[in-house]
Amino acid sequence: MFRKHFFSAGTGSLFNALNQQTRLFSRDPFPSKVSHYLYRARVIDSIRLALRSNSQSSLTTLLNDRLVDSFVVTHALRSAPSADSALSVIDILKSNANFSHTQGTIYALADILARSSRREELDALVDAINARSFKNVRVSHMNLMQWYAAIGDLDSVLDTWDNYRGLDRHVCTESYNIVMRLYAEKGEDSRAVEIFHRMIVEGANPNSRTYTTIIEHLVNSGKLDAALEVFSVLPLMRIKRTTKQFSILAEGLVSVRRFDEVKFLLSNMEAEGMLPVRALLCSLQHMKEGGYIRENDEILSDMLPDDRIKSVEYFVDDTEDDDDEAEAEEEDNVACDVNKVNGVRLKPWLDPRALANALQSWSPNDVLELENAKFVWTTRLVCKVLRNFKSPGAAWNFFCWVACQPGFTHDVYTVQRMMTLLA
Repeated sequence: MFRKHFFSAGTGSLFNALNQQTRLFSRDPFPSKVSHYLYRARVIDSIRLALRSNSQSSLTTLLNDRLVDSFVVTHALRSAPSADSALSVIDILKSNANFSHTQGTIYALADILARSSRREELDALVDAINARSFKNVRVSHMNLMQWYAAIGDLDSVLDTWDNYRGLDRHVCTESYNIVMRLYAEKGEDSRAVEIFHRMIVEGANPNSRTYTTIIEHLVNSGKLDAALEVFSVLPLMRIKRTTKQFSILAEGLVSVRRFDEVKFLLSNMEAEGMLPVRALLCSLQHMKEGGYIRENDEILSDMLPDDRIKSVEYFVDDTEDDDDEAEAEEEDNVACDVNKVNGVRLKPWLDPRALANALQSWSPNDVLELENAKFVWTTRLVCKVLRNFKSPGAAWNFFCWVACQPGFTHDVYTVQRMMTLLA
C-alpha cells in the first residue's frame, strides 16, 4: 500500500531519496544485444508475475538485482496491474543502490497514476518533478494535459491548455485533440465542435486522430452513415486513414448487421496494407460464428487469427503518430508460451521496437540468439519489427532471414512494409 508520508515535506519525498542513489557501472555481461534484450524480457516477465501473485520476497529480489535498469523498470511499471503495485515497485527500488530513475520511469509511474485516477499521488509526483527532484526530468504542458485527460479532469485540462496558449501562440494539434475528445466523451457536442472550429481558424492542421475522434463520436451517437461519409473523404484531404478508424467503423457496421459493408470496408483496409486490431478481430470472430464468413471470403478468412498462435500481451514502446494510431495497442498475436506461476497465467512480454534496436547491427551472435529464442513469426509481429528498424539494410537482412523461418511466409502486408522502408 502506498504511504502518503513519502511525499510530505517533513519526512522527505520518496522520489527525492531515490534521486540521491548512485548507479554503479560494470563490464557488459551480455555477449550480444539480442541476449541483453532477451534477458530484460525475462526479468520484466518475472516482475509482472510477482506483482500479480503477491510474491513480495520474489519482487524484492528481482528489483534489487544490480542488472535491473531503467528500461526494465519502465516496462514493468507500464504493465503493472494497478497503481498500488506500481508504487510498491518504486518503494522497493529505494534499497537498490545501483538504480536511479529516468524520465522513462517517472513518466511510466505518472501514466499509471493518471489511468487509476490517483490525483493526489500524481500531483505530488508533478510537484517533485517541478522541484527538480529528478535530474534531466521535465514535465511539459502536453504531459499534464494527457495525464489530466486520462483522469477525466476537464477543468484541469482546460486550465493547463490556457497556460500553454499563454506561452505559445501556436500550440500543437494534439492539444486541440485532447480537449475536443474530452468534450465529446462528456456529451458536450457544441463545445467539441467549437474546438474543431478554433483549430481551423487558428491555423492548426487537423490530423488523423482529430478525425478519429469525430468518427468515433458519430458512431457512438448512432450516426454511422455520417461517420462513413467523413471517413470516405479523408483521402481527398490527404489525411491518412488509420487502423483505428477502420476498426471503429467495422465494429459499428457489425453491430447493425451490415455485413456486406463490413466486407467492403475490410477489402479497402487490406488494399491500404493495414492489419486488423484486436477489437476488430473479435467482431470478425463473431461474424464467423454466426455463419457470415464463408470459406470463399478470402479477405475476411485471412484476417482471422491463426489457431496455432496464442494471443500474447506486450507493450509497444512507440510514440503514437498521426500515421498509425493503433500501433500502441498492448496486446497482439505473436507467438510465445504463456507463463504461469502460483496459478497466475500471464502472456509473455515482447517489445518489437526494442527487438529491432537489438538487431540493428545484424551480427552473427545476434542472429544465433534470435534463432534460439524460437519465436513463431507472424505477419503482424514481422510488420511491427520491420516498422522499428532505423536502417533499411538491417531491415532487409531481417526480411530475408525471417522468410526462411519455419511456418512463416511473406504476404502483402510484410512486403508492403519492406517496400515502404526501401523507398
